[in-house]
Amino acid sequence: CLVIELLRDAPAHKAGLELGDVITGVNGDAVSHPSEIDFAVWEKFVGEFISLRVNRAGQDKTVRFRLKELARGR
Repeated sequence: CLVIELLRDAPAHKAGLELGDVITGVNGDAVSHPSEIDFAVWEKFVGEFISLRVNRAGQDKTVRFRLKELARGR
């Protein structure tokens, strides 16, 4: 799942997620479709951690961040 949009100053952005990263896993489970990422996030509560496995330029990395509530209007 290619990252093509990222909210500036969002927790994932601050944790190091970048445009062009390919998300290959969430919380230890492999993902191949954006809906799988959505479901994994929806299962969590604000304040809990999410761990994304990403591939960036051929190298695997982990991005871990705490969920926060989005401001209205985003």
